[in-house]
Amino acid sequence: MNNVTILIVTREKNIVNLIRNICHNHNITEVNSSIKAFELIGKQSFDMYLIDYRLPVISGIELLEEIKELQRDKDYTGVLAITSGTSYIFKEEFKNGLFHFILEKPVSTDSFKRVMRNAMIRLNTLKATSLHEISSCA
Repeated sequence: MNNVTILIVTREKNIVNLIRNICHNHNITEVNSSIKAFELIGKQSFDMYLIDYRLPVISGIELLEEIKELQRDKDYTGVLAITSGTSYIFKEEFKNGLFHFILEKPVSTDSFKRVMRNAMIRLNTLKATSLHEISSCA
């Protein structure tokens, strides 16, 4: 899938560099604070959001809640980056569709590729479903 728009929200440059190296054929926007991300999502939507849980001022979960509210009519794929071994904390948010994949830190190339592959499959499925719904209405 080409031309996927991805917003990365993290202060960890090594994660940003890894994503840019692997996803170089997609439109990537990066910000290093939840406040900057909050301003950006008010103006523009993205296909995928890769958000670090630990952000100052507004947490990654709060930011994903805002994205879900702003994009209630548009499908997106959310990826939450968390500290290894803490995924059980976010079970309810995951179940409610606030985010769709967890990327545990420290992030390895293999784990990132696996999450991105699954996220792209999800995006392709969402887009194909939307196109089917549009064509069946015509």
